[in-house]
Amino acid sequence: MTEGVFVYGLFLDGAGWDKRNIRLTESTNKVLYTLIPVVRVFAVYATDPRSPTLYIVSKQKTEI
Repeated sequence: MTEGVFVYGLFLDGAGWDKRNIRLTESTNKVLYTLIPVVRVFAVYATDPRSPTLYIVSKQKTEI
């Protein structure tokens, strides 16, 4: 793990996090936001072939 950064303090909106199975789940009733564990983020070169295991996700930036 020489590349990338570890990010903390991210929340899921409209989904839950299953700690035991390490995956997304349906959101729990009356729970708006779920804190997710530390995530390692690293760059992938666009010229490399895409791995079928990668998940392309949209991002949102909000002002605090």
